[in-house]
Amino acid sequence: MQLTGVALVDGQALAFVNHDGDSGPVAVGDRGGTGAGRKPWLPRGWSVQAIDVGAGALRLQGPPPRSASLTVQL
Repeated sequence: MQLTGVALVDGQALAFVNHDGDSGPVAVGDRGGTGAGRKPWLPRGWSVQAIDVGAGALRLQGPPPRSASLTVQL
């Protein structure tokens, strides 16, 4: 997964990412994968925990049982 940008749009922080040939915006609470409400441009099972527009960073939470945390910066 690659973080390509962050922005504040109408008061909501968004991150723009690429993953496995798909790309698009994500917001806090979005989950990766396919199916209803999932974002194919996030790794399957990972969710957006925080977006820091000022720092250009995206924090993801991994799937259980380990639930690793990952921060990606521009």
